[in-house]
Amino acid sequence: MSLTVGVAINLGTHYLGDRRVPFRRIAELLGSGGFYQLGLPWPGRDDNQSLGTGAYALDGNDA
Repeated sequence: MSLTVGVAINLGTHYLGDRRVPFRRIAELLGSGGFYQLGLPWPGRDDNQSLGTGAYALDGNDA
C-alpha cells in the first residue's frame, strides 16, 4: 500500500512539474523568475541559446 501511495505522489508531482506553469509560478514567488527563464529562446526566435534552461534545472531531471 505505501508503495502505491508513493508512486501516486511521484506521478502527481511529476505531472504538475512537466506542465511548467507551477514551476514558473513558484520560481517567481521565491524571487527566482530570472533563473527560470535562463536559456529560453529570445523574443521572436525559436532557437535555444544554451544546452539547458532554468526550467529544466528546477525540474530536477538532470540527476
